Amino acid sequence: MIGVFTLLCLSSCATKYSSNNAETALTIGEKEISFDLFRYFYMSYKTAKGNENKTEEEIKQELAAIEEMAEKYDLEVSDEVLDLLKKEMVAMRDSYPSTDEMITELSKNFLSEQVYYDIYYHIELEAVVSAYLAEEANMIIISSDKVVKEAIEKDFLAAVNIIIYPDTEKDGLKGKDLAESIYQRILNGEDILTLAENYSDDGNYEPRYFAPLTMQADFEQKVKEMKIGEISPVYESELGYGYYITKRIEITDDYIEKNFNELRQEYIYSQYLKIMTELTDSYTVTFSEDFDLSKIDY
Repeated sequence: MIGVFTLLCLSSCATKYSSNNAETALTIGEKEISFDLFRYFYMSYKTAKGNENKTEEEIKQELAAIEEMAEKYDLEVSDEVLDLLKKEMVAMRDSYPSTDEMITELSKNFLSEQVYYDIYYHIELEAVVSAYLAEEANMIIISSDKVVKEAIEKDFLAAVNIIIYPDTEKDGLKGKDLAESIYQRILNGEDILTLAENYSDDGNYEPRYFAPLTMQADFEQKVKEMKIGEISPVYESELGYGYYITKRIEITDDYIEKNFNELRQEYIYSQYLKIMTELTDSYTVTFSEDFDLSKIDY
């Protein structure tokens, strides 16, 4: 019956729908967040070290701020995309032998059928909102050549980064000991880019050129505090991903000229995040009086 109810709702309710569990867990601004939806975010982030307290921030930005901006500028997901989402839901249901098995499998990822739809819907809604804000004619995010070039020179950062995961073992060394060994090799004159290519666990050894808010906050702050050419001693990510070695590098005029379009997109994304963050910070989060965190479990 759940599948039939939701399908009817998808066909007739447009962007308004109710949770399989209608109990309100908290209110963000004027938006009520269901127990199901909060549980999805809470459990998804709780499973990653250091993320336990990100739940409210993520919901505020990914759901509340996106919906408010959509309402402010009268934006909607297109009928074509909604049709595709409906087909995705039908295909998802049809992939399970029964409704009970579908519910069981979704619950393993902290999802209900409604939350599954909600998450995918908001991904599409964010694409609509971000595209609208970035459109030059709307005069919300200004990204003329002059504005972007000034932002690059003033605010952009660049760095080479090596990350070693705690369980990584190479050269007879593991985790932090391996990272310390690589750091000493850099100090002894070896090329950090070559070492990054051979050792960095994240697979992205190329220099990173980025605007404010587009990278992990503690990494951005680390680079901002360094002088160009400076190499950091080994340090640990606040989120516990591993051990880092970072070298801040210069953003040259030649690089800017050759990669200006990519840098413009980085600037636009940064400005989008700034708008959404300012909106997010304006919300008051209120938990329902009868809401009990102990209800959220594996």
